[in-house]
Amino acid sequence: MENNASLVDLQDVRVPKNLYFPELPCKILNQSSRKVFIMNRAFPLPKTLVLVRHAEAENNVLSRKDRTRDEGFSTHNCHLTKRGKEQAAALGMWLRKHFTFDRYYSSYYVRALETFRMAYPNIEPIKDARLIELRRGIEDLMTDKEIDKHLPWSEKSRKQREGRFHFKPLNGESWADGEMRLRNFFLTLQIECPGEHVVVFGHGKTLPVWGKIFGNWDGEETVNAYERYPTENASVTVYRAEGKRMVLDISNFAPWKERQKKKKG
Repeated sequence: MENNASLVDLQDVRVPKNLYFPELPCKILNQSSRKVFIMNRAFPLPKTLVLVRHAEAENNVLSRKDRTRDEGFSTHNCHLTKRGKEQAAALGMWLRKHFTFDRYYSSYYVRALETFRMAYPNIEPIKDARLIELRRGIEDLMTDKEIDKHLPWSEKSRKQREGRFHFKPLNGESWADGEMRLRNFFLTLQIECPGEHVVVFGHGKTLPVWGKIFGNWDGEETVNAYERYPTENASVTVYRAEGKRMVLDISNFAPWKERQKKKKG
């Protein structure tokens, strides 16, 4: 390998001890010789990753039938309810008491941003499209009965054949698509936030996908986790770096529920 690679000073490359991707191939082009070199490059982990689900929003209190009947309904433009605002305020108090963050990220969906801004009124988050809720396409526009009636040849048979994790509703995305988004986002965190404390405001369907990424679950385990252990609104899940892994520290903790218990007590 030549020592004069123009894009990278090889003497400056450092391989950190704390790795999540031990051997990620990286192509380096030497412009003078036009040769392509392959180098193993590894990225360190963020020290803490705090995942927050948005507080209660309009879409959480409407039935699916009501949502599909409302021609003005849009899944990305739902506002927090009065109860949701109370949840977000309690969430913010708890987060500010227990954490100091280096980076703040949020889905750009209205309900996620409103939750963030109630928790951190003086901070503007980095809005990232990779953090939005899993897009369910036609399932946001029709009930299951309507889909069976109008598209029996498409949706129902495909879902049975492909399985829940890989099934992609018409004009939507699969759970596997959501996983690719979040894996890509986490790689960004490794590059931009090594050893830092990071908070991410997101959505209910993305939380079990994080569990799949860090816990090496299979597809069925991921969907089962979503259905059997619903993520609370305005809840906190915490992962911490431990060696080469991100390890679960706090799971689905809702500070506003603890506050309600104290009031009742």
